[in-house]
Amino acid sequence: MIERSANEIYAMVLRAGRGANIPLANAQDIAAATRWLGGNLAPVLHALETADHPTSVALVAPGAIDMALANPGRIQPINGGASAPLLDALCQEAALRNGCQIIIEVKGDAATVCAQDGSPPTPPASARATVEDQVWDQLGQWAARTYVPESEASRLSGAGAGLHDND
Repeated sequence: MIERSANEIYAMVLRAGRGANIPLANAQDIAAATRWLGGNLAPVLHALETADHPTSVALVAPGAIDMALANPGRIQPINGGASAPLLDALCQEAALRNGCQIIIEVKGDAATVCAQDGSPPTPPASARATVEDQVWDQLGQWAARTYVPESEASRLSGAGAGLHDND
């Protein structure tokens, strides 16, 4: 287990989200929410693994939270894929960003969110978290799906360091 900075975790989760074909804005929301998970990134891995399902928390939760923020006091349903830890982290981050409270109720695979006036949550004090090596490696595998394959054509067009790396 290695201690990682919040920025390092954010960047890795963002790249992993894009590797799982999660839309950019949703991947950014998930990456920002990781500060509320501490070093427990297992809910993020679950979201990456289920991202191709139409009711994945990675796909439906950010939009539902945005709808709740746009309509304070109105209960917004989230059907299917309600991963309580990740949903909670997404709501905490959105509430902090928007200066309000977001109430969550999870029942089985469904959940509801509702934005309301109130004091936003206090963010975690630590800018670092300890992440299990296996989880970090799995995130790296998802992130690697965004890399361009190495080829002679790409090197000839200027990719890579070439024969003389003068950094």
